[in-house]
Amino acid sequence: MALPHSVPRPPPVQAWQQWWWALLIMLPSLPVSIRMLGAVLGVMACSGGLLAAFVAQRYIVNVQAATPARRDLRVVLVVALLASVVTAFAVLFPHFNSQLPGHGSDRDDALNTAIAAVLHGEYPYARTTYLGNPITPLPGALLLALPFWLLGNSAFQAVAWLAVWSAALLGARRSWLTVFAIAASTLSPEALRETLTGGDLLANGVYVALAIWFTLQTVQCKAPSPVCMSLATLLLGVALTSRPNFLMLLPIVFAAVARQSGWRCALHLVGGACAVGFALALPFYFHAPEAFSPLHLGRKLQVPGAAWAQPVLILAGVTLPLLLAWRTNAERAFADCALVCAVPFLLATVVSVAVGQANLQMLGYVLCAIPFACLAMLRLPTGVRSATTTATR
Repeated sequence: MALPHSVPRPPPVQAWQQWWWALLIMLPSLPVSIRMLGAVLGVMACSGGLLAAFVAQRYIVNVQAATPARRDLRVVLVVALLASVVTAFAVLFPHFNSQLPGHGSDRDDALNTAIAAVLHGEYPYARTTYLGNPITPLPGALLLALPFWLLGNSAFQAVAWLAVWSAALLGARRSWLTVFAIAASTLSPEALRETLTGGDLLANGVYVALAIWFTLQTVQCKAPSPVCMSLATLLLGVALTSRPNFLMLLPIVFAAVARQSGWRCALHLVGGACAVGFALALPFYFHAPEAFSPLHLGRKLQVPGAAWAQPVLILAGVTLPLLLAWRTNAERAFADCALVCAVPFLLATVVSVAVGQANLQMLGYVLCAIPFACLAMLRLPTGVRSATTTATR
């Protein structure tokens, strides 16, 4: 009879990891802080937020984690936080949704315009937003935004996914660190701006992170049901086919599933997710390849005065997940996903500053890495098996 095995405790969190997670939480807010407060005060505010995020993690992990407290208090705090965000959205979103340049964002308009075009039998990527920008969300994002569009506006998903995110984290672990993660991913200046203007960038990161988390939880079962496996495959395929940069997470997911449940399971699940993504995206691509605007997203990595930057940054964005896949596993998967989501835009910002064409707006795209950073910070269980158990399967 096989002896029962126990999952080893993860190693203690290192200080550099907490600095990195705090940096991912605060760095996307640097552009909006500078725009609102000026260069000096904006940098000082973000630096203060970075220090506060680091100190909060250290305090909670080292002190509060050992302090007993009523679980309902944490739930009440999160509910109050979400109620405040919903109230602020209800009051401020109509002002931001005026469709005037400089007011709000056109990300919700991109989804609304594209979904309306599809439902009217038209090609969505032939249209533009009210600011004249091309529509860049992939079909998976349109599908996930459809229920909210039917309710009146795709912008509603910005609040809805925060509620789902909070419920999922609290359901997995009711700790003060969980409350901190929810607050950090909701109340950082850029996250709050994205939510109140109805943008989908944070929502994208949330549902992709949840899909990967659900996938890792599903494959850890000794005999996962076909329904759960099919649902994980479907959700993963739809979520990853929301923005082109999320496709770079496939090597990380494949390696994590392979090391947790075997190569056959990884091929079945990730291959099925790719089939779902192809089924969603290829009809739109083949209809008009030259007008398929999501592929033009690489232009955001262009740096004026540095023609070499775009191909180098794209190469780095493709190479990084392949390198990380060699050493990733279920414990490291979320931290590696955060790296893949953040590094290309961080490098683009550094290059733009180095050539004298500073474009700090690229830091805003690091926002989609925050949910992965929070999951890495919480180190929620993903059913990691021992190597012996995996090998005997």
